[in-house]
Amino acid sequence: MSWTYWKTVPNLIVAEMWRGVVELGGCPVKILVDPNRFEEGIMAPHRLFVPRGKEFIAEEAMRAWSGEAVYGPALAAGTHERGLIAAIERLVAIREAKRRGELPPGSPGGRQG
Repeated sequence: MSWTYWKTVPNLIVAEMWRGVVELGGCPVKILVDPNRFEEGIMAPHRLFVPRGKEFIAEEAMRAWSGEAVYGPALAAGTHERGLIAAIERLVAIREAKRRGELPPGSPGGRQG
């Protein structure tokens, strides 16, 4: 599996939160300490990596959490809390449809290649 850089976050707590949201959609996330910073431990900036070709899952979760419109059936509700719930619901729906084999190739969460 080829990993690609997605985002740098301020600390490990935020990194774990984003990993939880993105992994609901079936997309694994790697968390590594930012090597360009001097801080260490839990409060050090961390980098998030996702598998190449799965960046859209992470981006959709970010848009939903921030309250922006999401591409796909789920729309962010307009507040951070409701937007996060919409993102989680969308990612769970993608995972369930994928498990049932209902997603066509090339669709978000569908089989690639």
